[in-house]
Amino acid sequence: MSKAEWTRHMTDLGLVTKVAPTPEGLAASKLALEHMRSGCPICKARKVTYRASRNRRERDEICRDLGLVKTPYGWE
Repeated sequence: MSKAEWTRHMTDLGLVTKVAPTPEGLAASKLALEHMRSGCPICKARKVTYRASRNRRERDEICRDLGLVKTPYGWE
């Protein structure tokens, strides 16, 4: 699930993903969080993709810190 697909899903439901720090914006953000926690399969898929991407970036950063270079066959 890409971020664009998830944003489209939230927009179609009328939920806002980015809000201004106003009372109305915080209320809209609260509704969006409740929806994501409700067990929506699309939101669950986005959470899995987000975690995998975050973990991959962290592993890549560690390999770069070790002085390795990414090749088509892995890290050398």
